[in-house]
Amino acid sequence: MLVMRQQHADLETAREFYATMAETLQPGFVSTVVGGLEGRSSLVSDLMARDLEGPGLSELLSLFFGYRRQRGKLLAAVNGGRLSELLAILRTDPVAGLEALEREDEEGRWRLFELGTEVLHALEPARFPLWTRWVFDEEAETGALLLIIDEETDLFGDNRIDTYGRIQRLNGYLLQTLGAAGMPVDSLQPFSLDVFLAGVYGVYTQTVLQMRMSKEFNKLLPDLGEFIQRLLGTRVLGG
Repeated sequence: MLVMRQQHADLETAREFYATMAETLQPGFVSTVVGGLEGRSSLVSDLMARDLEGPGLSELLSLFFGYRRQRGKLLAAVNGGRLSELLAILRTDPVAGLEALEREDEEGRWRLFELGTEVLHALEPARFPLWTRWVFDEEAETGALLLIIDEETDLFGDNRIDTYGRIQRLNGYLLQTLGAAGMPVDSLQPFSLDVFLAGVYGVYTQTVLQMRMSKEFNKLLPDLGEFIQRLLGTRVLGG
């Protein structure tokens, strides 16, 4: 269990990441991307209110960065009707839905558990946190969260539901703490934390690549703003 102490965030490191973001991102960037995420949330809500079959299921998958290009292969490998049934469970009983998605994808090839968390986050961002591999990768022990939390905060649960619960509690803490510490995170706009975490991961990734790769390669990389929007899927939506 993640026990909430007085401080879980490494605020000094978080401020350093934010200082680098602020040098690059245009004023109003966070609000623009948050608006795009809120728009996608409405689309997900509308789709999840229907019977997800055929085009509706494909449209839902297209709204998430990690599934957009792979949705054809996913739907060819995983029965679309079955996936629709599992997502319907998710609507009424999130824990049971996540467990069912994980059982359906025991080897984790299609990351159905992650898909479930993305759908839940889109529907209720204050209640359900974003959990993708770039946010926190259990196997590689990497991700944006690990870059800004203190060393004593343990996110590794006994199972994925337990781990997600730990991320959920940490998410609530970060929503309250980062904004109070001067960063562009607003507890009333929970998608703002997504933008901040994507920025942290973007700064980290670009820094590592700049050190390891040639100047010619680095010239091909998207700028930080585009990187953030690609991670969050708002670039395709026009955010």
